[in-house]
Amino acid sequence: MFEILDTVVSTDVGEKIIVKDSAVKVGPWAPRGEDIRKEITDSLAASAEVEEEACKPPLEIRNGFYTSDGIHYSDREFGPNSGVCKRIRDGMHGSRKTLKLLEDVMKHSGKVTRVTYREIRQDLNGKRVADGFYQVISCLDSGLSEDMRAKFSEIDSDIPKPSSDLDLAKDQMAAKLCQKYGVKS
Repeated sequence: MFEILDTVVSTDVGEKIIVKDSAVKVGPWAPRGEDIRKEITDSLAASAEVEEEACKPPLEIRNGFYTSDGIHYSDREFGPNSGVCKRIRDGMHGSRKTLKLLEDVMKHSGKVTRVTYREIRQDLNGKRVADGFYQVISCLDSGLSEDMRAKFSEIDSDIPKPSSDLDLAKDQMAAKLCQKYGVKS
């Protein structure tokens, strides 16, 4: 049947999801934080290149319109005041805010564990099939403040839902694995 170390949850139709202890890898969260930092800085660099090209002043202004190769554009369509430039700059501002938030979160990275695991699904007939890929969750220490938990959740999409939202078996599995393998205060 199941070994004592296995983590098991049941679906709403009675199927089982099993995670064997031997299929779990536990590690620190800090490398995930560094990956997120790299994604943000790469995105900012790419946005800066696009901003430089898309938001540069036009070659010539004639009767309140920018011209380029004889085509007239209003300042809403082209140039430093265009909607495109505003969206680019808003995105860059959001990325900078996220980067600042990440710096704050990284100070507490020792209170978060990365858990990598593979599920085995057992149907109603007892047939077991292993998922072809591993899943990853980030488990928060129960001793973290609600404010810090919210910051981590904003930064990392791999953090499971709060226990009040455990309507799906996959969410129940994530909560059980975090309880079992997560950092303990």
